[in-house]
Formats: sequence, C-alpha cells, structure tokens
Amino acid sequence: MRTDQAVTVRGALTVVVNIVIGVGILTLPREVAAKAGPNSVLATLLGAVPVAVALAALNALAPWMRRQRLERGLEGLIGRGATRVLLGGYFVFYLAFAAVIARAFAEVVNANVLRNTPVEAILLPMLLAAVYLVHHRTVTIMRAIELTFPVLLVTLVVLALATMGRANVIYVRPQLGLGLGSVLGGMADSLFAYSGYGIYLFLLPELEDRPRRRLPWLAAGTVGLIYSMVVFSAVATFGTVEVQRITWPTIELVKVTQIPGRVLERLESAFLAVWVTAVFTTVGPGLFAAAKALQALLGLEEHRALAPMALPVLYVVALLPPNFAAVAQVLMVLGWASLVLEIAAPLVLWTVAALRGWRHRSAPAPRTRPAVPNLRGAAPVRPGPGGRGV
Repeated sequence: MRTDQAVTVRGALTVVVNIVIGVGILTLPREVAAKAGPNSVLATLLGAVPVAVALAALNALAPWMRRQRLERGLEGLIGRGATRVLLGGYFVFYLAFAAVIARAFAEVVNANVLRNTPVEAILLPMLLAAVYLVHHRTVTIMRAIELTFPVLLVTLVVLALATMGRANVIYVRPQLGLGLGSVLGGMADSLFAYSGYGIYLFLLPELEDRPRRRLPWLAAGTVGLIYSMVVFSAVATFGTVEVQRITWPTIELVKVTQIPGRVLERLESAFLAVWVTAVFTTVGPGLFAAAKALQALLGLEEHRALAPMALPVLYVVALLPPNFAAVAQVLMVLGWASLVLEIAAPLVLWTVAALRGWRHRSAPAPRTRPAVPNLRGAAPVRPGPGGRGV
C-alpha cells in the first residue's frame, strides 16, 4: 500500500470523533441527569475514560494489523473461528447502529422541523447519502469527514458558550454525598452516547506508520469535553429535575439561547442544519464499519460494492421500530452491545496480543549445532606457524 493512500492519524482521529457525536448528544443531558443528578458533568467526563482505554487497547494491535487484511491479523491472534464470530458480531452491530441512528434522526426532524413530512421521506435521503459516501475508498471517506469536523466543533463550542449566561452553577455543583453509585450510574448511561469508536479497528490496516500513542486520549478527551459542555449547559439551565422531563434537552437549550445582537432569531434551525451533518458523519462511518466487517468475513478485496447492496436491509431495519420510544429502547440495547464489542473485545484482543508478544520475547533462542565438516575427500589440513592449521 502506498504511503500517500494511507489513512492519516489526524483523519482517523476525526472519523472516531465524528461517528461518536450524533443522535446521543440530544438526549444525553436527560439520561445522565436521571442517574447522576448534580454529578452529571463529572459522570459524563468519567464516561470518556473507558473509551480512551479501549482505543488504547486497539492502538496496541497496530503491529498485528499493519499493511495486511483485517481478518488475517485477527486470525493470527484469536484463530479463524473466533475471528468469524467477532466479525459477524461487528457486522450486525454496526449495520443496526447505522439504521437506528438514521431512524432517530428522521424522528427528530419530523417532530421539530418537517412535521407534515413522512418519516420514510426523511429517512431515505440520509441512507442514500450514507451509501454514496461508503461507495468510495477509505481515504476519500476520511477526507470528506475531515471537512465537516471544524464546522461541528465550532458550532457546539459556540452553543455551549452562548448558554453560559443562563447557567446556574448550583445545579451542576458535584455532590459526592449522594454516593458513588449515582456517579457510576450516570457514567454507564453516558457510555451509550459514546458508541461507535470501535470503527478504529477497521482503520488500523490502512493507517499510516506514524506514532499514534496520543490518538486514544485526544479522541476520548475531545468527545468527553464536548459532551460535558453540553450536559453542563442543559442541566445548569433547566435544573436536574426539569431536564429529565424534556425529550430532547439540547434542542430546547438551543431554543432558549440567544446570540448577542440577535443575529439569528431561530437558532435551532441553524443548529439542526449542522446537526444533520453530524448525523451523516455517524451513519456513514457506521455503514462503512459494517461493510468492512462483511468484507473481512467474506474475504473480499473491496468493500465498495457492499454498500448499495445493504441499502434495502438498512431501510427495513430502520423502519422496524414502530415509534420513537421503541427507537430509544433499541438504542439502549445497542449501547449494551457496544460495551461488549467496543470495550470488552478490544481488551481481550490486547491481552492476547500482549501474552503472545511476551511469550515470543521470553522464548529461549534455538540452539545451533556446530557445523560438522565432511571429511570424505577433503584435503589434509596443513599445520601453520605455531602448530595451527591454515
């Protein structure tokens, strides 16, 4: 693989961050506040720690995956049978992940902007755009996502700063007297919003040969900081009790926020326009991960032809939940599945790789026998000066 066609470390960072920030940012303040209360910000920050550990474990697998097919690297670690089971699990998870995120996006747009538009008419363009994105090479997908990342980052930071004037710090002041259980419960709920970072595994075979030790902490830290700012703004504005009664606290937060000078009267319209891009960079990479998992499972050379074939399946899976409440339940199930596939699986792979590397280093070097000369037909050795043969 040529160096100029490799996935850059910066590109991998933006892909990981963008796939995580999606629909979960709208409901995260409500879900975390229901468990952690005033400790919501602390719980959200702690939720980034397991993400960083899992990404660091995947980072350690780079020597096993570098410049070879994904399935061969995994088979070298855990064997052929376990590899096929793991790839099958990743395929089902990321296919359902992309479909349900697209359906949740359609429900939010239908409820807030296009109220007379059928959900199917909102869902299908998002799926078509995701399929079109995935029908390109990995480097092309990475560069497209890199273009949208600054817009999303600046918008979220401006939103958080604009709401600081309405914030009441008392609502978000940590109260450890409530017990560690509330913090851990909020941390577990925040982990569901971090789902998707396991895509890093599918970028490793094409990642450039550069130091990447800071990538896990930068990715987890960036998402954790953005999520914490949003949770702080929502909980500090509405309070720990009121925020639990709002379906999409982030959208309501945007509605009550005013930019100085009244540059925009309906800030939620601008926010939803940027949020569409965030969902697109979540559904697209999710479908990409599903296509790469299926490619490795079937032993194909390319993933590009699999994206159009997955469109009917995506559409059917996205429409299976009858309403938004069912969509939220499916998202919770996917969140629990992500704990297995995106935290437990990388840690197991890292443990196996570490044990194999330790055994390889501790194995004694093979003893070599001294070569025995063939004396048949050999010329006699003449003694040199001092009685030594020459």
